[in-house]
Amino acid sequence: MGFGVIKLASLIIVMVIFSCISSLFLRYYTMKPEYFLSIHCKSSIDSITQVFFDTGSGFNQVDSSARQVFSSDEFKELTFFLPPRRISRLRLDPLPTEGEFQIREAAIVRSGGPNGEHEILHRINLEAFSVTTDLLISKSQSGISLKSVKGAVDPISEISLSQPLDDWDLTDFLDREFLTKAFLLFGVLAPVVLVTSHPGKRSPVVRFVLAGNQINLQRGQIHLSDPDDCYRDAPTDTLEDIIFRIERGDKWQAVLREQFEEKHNWLYRVITSKSRSLFLRQRKIPKRDHALDIGAGWGQFSIPLAKTNQVCSLEPTPERLKFIRTVSRQEGIHDNMSFLGADYLDVEFQTKFDLILCIGVLEWVGCFRKAIDPIAQQRTFLKKIKSDLKDGGRVIIGIENRVGLKYLLGVPDDHTGLSLVSCMRSDMAKKLHEEQTGEELKCFTYTMREYEEMLVEAGFTQCLFFAAFPDYKLPEKIFPVHGKQCSLNEYLSDGNRIIEHNGRDGCPLAEQDKLNSIYSTLASKKVAHNFAPSFYIEAS
Repeated sequence: MGFGVIKLASLIIVMVIFSCISSLFLRYYTMKPEYFLSIHCKSSIDSITQVFFDTGSGFNQVDSSARQVFSSDEFKELTFFLPPRRISRLRLDPLPTEGEFQIREAAIVRSGGPNGEHEILHRINLEAFSVTTDLLISKSQSGISLKSVKGAVDPISEISLSQPLDDWDLTDFLDREFLTKAFLLFGVLAPVVLVTSHPGKRSPVVRFVLAGNQINLQRGQIHLSDPDDCYRDAPTDTLEDIIFRIERGDKWQAVLREQFEEKHNWLYRVITSKSRSLFLRQRKIPKRDHALDIGAGWGQFSIPLAKTNQVCSLEPTPERLKFIRTVSRQEGIHDNMSFLGADYLDVEFQTKFDLILCIGVLEWVGCFRKAIDPIAQQRTFLKKIKSDLKDGGRVIIGIENRVGLKYLLGVPDDHTGLSLVSCMRSDMAKKLHEEQTGEELKCFTYTMREYEEMLVEAGFTQCLFFAAFPDYKLPEKIFPVHGKQCSLNEYLSDGNRIIEHNGRDGCPLAEQDKLNSIYSTLASKKVAHNFAPSFYIEAS
């Protein structure tokens, strides 16, 4: 195989270490006894109760345990698996919607006690339960009561710990089963590693044809083409300077802060704010999906998504694509990404994707191709997305609503800067735009019903809508739409206010009272979501 003695010895040592660590990992998840959070409780509704445990990475979906709970008048024990790691905090999400969840007692327990019973390690004082959002807590005769408020979006209760949970010992894992697994893993890994470690080319991640050329784009690689026209929100030389400083070692967030925070605050917020990718976090995108980010911009979705998935960032503007690649290197996720500089409609993908992102792109599709009807171009664009998805794959779209209430009240359109033009039907919008500018209107947005019709025409069979406030660019509240129902109506009817901004510069609108007055009326008729400023759409 051409390996030197030193290299071969190094590989063997690495395989031994890996086998031991992997065996320890497997033993960790299969060992007895197991540790649990035990809660004696009852619920007024059928729901899913979820416990999160902070092992050093904060609260996240990976470090959590969920159980089905059924409505009952009797207290029953729910047990939530806890990993044998140091746990600094616990969080309980009792109910996803309005209801009551009563707790009689809670404790940290482990299996392996006498007669198969749980051994109690720590009893949890019920006063340790505190609420953070969308919950009311009160004492009851039997313990405590957690009530989800009407219109609750994410009811959360935290469990205070007097000291971190750390009752387990590494030596619990080092037994005969550990050694057996280690030897078995070494026997399986040795031939595989020796064969795959032979020098050779890595398998390409993304295959496509562009300008008649077959291209295999591997992990970490970039392919650039010269665009005829593309969107720029910062000068080329500014971006090149930013890239130079990041490659020199400056933190990319600090470079952007210095460059844009004062002079171009809206752009700075759109690039750096974590709320930009809020929808992805709420939708809990599966790990290890293969995703295509069309019009990736500054990488606001590509970068966080690539931390757990393989992502192809497609961005026609060359310097923005280079920025994404540079940031990915600094973030240590370069090998989880590939970088393609091209117009999406020019690329004939042979690779199929689990997920395609189209955030702030669909409305612009018709703007960069001359002599082609822009609306027809948008429909072609959606059909191509459908053809580039795997069976069961989905697209996520972020886009404005042409009849968003603020636009109907005269707030300038985010794209044209004109008032009371883009909110019209396409024929009237074209006429008004040409009268006011002397140019053809090529940027179009639509209503929720119109988006659904376009997606169905493109071949999608399921369309989920989410009303985003103040918009999809920097969402603070996202409300799912179920048929003609949407929790936004309850949220507004309960007296909550919506604070909206101008989508061109992020400045708060002056007529907030007028907006909220009309929203309140629309909510009373259960139709406020139809007039949301923008939507996220998930179609499959």
